[in-house]
Amino acid sequence: MSMLLRVGRVLRGGGSHGHHHTGPQPPNGFLFGEKPLLPGEKRTKAEWENVFAWGLFGGLIGVYVIQGLFAPDTNWDTWARPIAEERLRQKEQGSKAQ
Repeated sequence: MSMLLRVGRVLRGGGSHGHHHTGPQPPNGFLFGEKPLLPGEKRTKAEWENVFAWGLFGGLIGVYVIQGLFAPDTNWDTWARPIAEERLRQKEQGSKAQ
C-alpha cells in the first residue's frame, strides 16, 4: 500500500523531491529586477530572448508578405475601366444607329 502511495506522489510531482520554489521576490526598484550595469559591462541575454524576437518579428513579416500576396485587388481602375468602356461602346452604337 505504501508503495502505491509513493508511486502516486512521484507521478503527480509531489513528495519531498522536486524543484524548490522560493516564491515571489520583493520589488527592488529596478525595471524587471535587473540592476544597472557598470560601465564596460555587457548584458547577457537569456536563452529564449533571441528565439522570441526572431519568432515575433519574423512571424509578423511573414504575415505581412502573405497578406500582400493574397489580398484582393481593390484598385478602382481594375473593375471600373471595363464597365466604362462597355458603356461608351453602347453609347456610340446607339448614336450611330440614329
